Amino acid sequence: MLITVNHGGLNEYRVVNADGSNPRIAIDGIPGTNAARLSADGKTVFFETNNGFMLGGTSFESGVYAVSAAGGGTPVGDDLREIGAI
Repeated sequence: MLITVNHGGLNEYRVVNADGSNPRIAIDGIPGTNAARLSADGKTVFFETNNGFMLGGTSFESGVYAVSAAGGGTPVGDDLREIGAI
């Protein structure tokens, strides 16, 4: 399951087991995220942001991105061909 926790206007997306156990932060505090979905196999979180953002010193434009549901990692995105390869 994918749950959303809002921290002062920034959304954090957590992947949890069906009973709410084993929470993992997939996306944390990226501005402008207003849509996120968990893939059918539960391995990938797709999200859309309407703002550019910085993560780990890398600049990202607004767009559609994918990250590992396990948490961490660099978003793959904006080019739907990249996302389609996941």
